[in-house]
Amino acid sequence: MNIGLFVICGASTLSFLITIITGPASIKADLIFPSPRVGASVSKLTSKGDNGFLNIQEYLNEISKRNIFLSIEMKNALGQELTPDFTQLVQDLKLVGVIWSSNPEVMIESTKEKRTYLLKKGDTFSKFKIKDITRSSAILEMDIEGKPKEYELR
Repeated sequence: MNIGLFVICGASTLSFLITIITGPASIKADLIFPSPRVGASVSKLTSKGDNGFLNIQEYLNEISKRNIFLSIEMKNALGQELTPDFTQLVQDLKLVGVIWSSNPEVMIESTKEKRTYLLKKGDTFSKFKIKDITRSSAILEMDIEGKPKEYELR
């Protein structure tokens, strides 16, 4: 029995080595070289650089779309690179209170995220920066297309 298994293993190994050395009878060229129609469809979808690879921004966008930990809404938002409307971002924020002292702090609630932030002047949270804190309001700042835009939250 052992001699029979030894002969079968030897024959299989010999057959494998002969196939590797001589090569298979027919090669599927599509496995090694992509067909011209694949290259044509890819070039329509993306702008490739001189070396044939995607530029870094397109590459990062594709990777972020495939992140299994993101919700469907976040994946759709990543695909649409729209500039955010400032008023829509601010409408979900609510000033809860101001802690007035020598170093004032502000409590801001995000109803969309269902989260409350305790922030000082200069702190940032979800795209906003606290520019100034007064006794009854907080001045938020956000850069939109390179221009700082301010909003007073009361």
